[in-house]
Amino acid sequence: DARLAGQPTAKAVTIGGELNSDAAGAADIQLRVAQLPDSTTAIGNRFAIAARGVLGYLGPIEQVHAPVHMPDQVVDFHRACRGDSARPLGNNSMGTNCPATMKERSTCAAQCNSGVANGTFLCLESKVRLTSVCPGNDSVIMGDKVLFTLAAVAS
Repeated sequence: DARLAGQPTAKAVTIGGELNSDAAGAADIQLRVAQLPDSTTAIGNRFAIAARGVLGYLGPIEQVHAPVHMPDQVVDFHRACRGDSARPLGNNSMGTNCPATMKERSTCAAQCNSGVANGTFLCLESKVRLTSVCPGNDSVIMGDKVLFTLAAVAS
């Protein structure tokens, strides 16, 4: 009991989540998730340590229901990007070849008065990312990029 542990204002906390997997990996994930409330397993121990690092008090963890495998579910959804939000750079640019609606991970580029555009625009997580330029007499430095997007629930 929380009161006996010196935590008279402790609240009940329910934690749930969804893990994406292909059909082959779902059974393994179910077994691992089933270990979360058991602090005698490596997975459960790491979970309890992480939870205690966030919560002032953590009583025994109970499994409310067994992990459920639900095949053929939506695991991701991306709204289309607006192609007209792609802004080409450089004095030699005359617009883009971007469609009005861009699908996730589709690319387009600046349209140049002469020569070829450097770089591409990319629709990623419903946002047009990266740069495309028609440099004309200006110089451009090219290189590789790694893009990432993070999300969190916070208060």
